[in-house]
Amino acid sequence: MPHEFFHILISKNKKIKKEISMMVTKEKERINNVNKNFGLSNQMFLEELVLSSFIPEGYLLEKYSKININKNYKDNINSKDKLRVLRLYIADKMRDVAKEYVEDNKVIDKNYIEKIIK
Repeated sequence: MPHEFFHILISKNKKIKKEISMMVTKEKERINNVNKNFGLSNQMFLEELVLSSFIPEGYLLEKYSKININKNYKDNINSKDKLRVLRLYIADKMRDVAKEYVEDNKVIDKNYIEKIIK
């Protein structure tokens, strides 16, 4: 439920929505190469990865449930749900950055989205 709530927040935040949209345009080929098997629009695909770095797979999961992100990713690496594995991978790789953003009360910005792409 919190993940879906964050989708609503992003839909209402014109600045974040614009940053995601600009990144989708800038990195269209790169995103298409990864997204081609998931059937999502590139905008929704990138938004899913940004949100997943926080919840349900990311830092907020670890912070409030004590579930280790790295272990969670490694335990699911052979899952047939490739999007879930990718979301767990992003959460694992973005853990420290997401933690910094949460603890320092930073808003999701261009730099954060670029790190997701990288």
